[in-house]
Amino acid sequence: MGIGMLLFWGLIIIGIVMLARGFGGTSSAGESSARDRTPPDILGERYARGEIDKSEFTRKRRDLDAAGTTPMKKQRRELVKAGEVEAS
Repeated sequence: MGIGMLLFWGLIIIGIVMLARGFGGTSSAGESSARDRTPPDILGERYARGEIDKSEFTRKRRDLDAAGTTPMKKQRRELVKAGEVEAS
């Protein structure tokens, strides 16, 4: 009986945690979700953390500019305007 009660309450607690995570909403206001981050954003974050130096940042930034990386938000807006994606 003791193991059954332990499993029962364990499942109840796991269910509550899963519901809380599912309905928890977005992360804190200072953080952006992974989908909102563009390659230039990630590059800037790496530079700010000191993972890359200024010369590497500049070189990679030029590479991104030459590749024509467009921020995802802008691409999504263009697709919505073209009617290819439903607006959410």
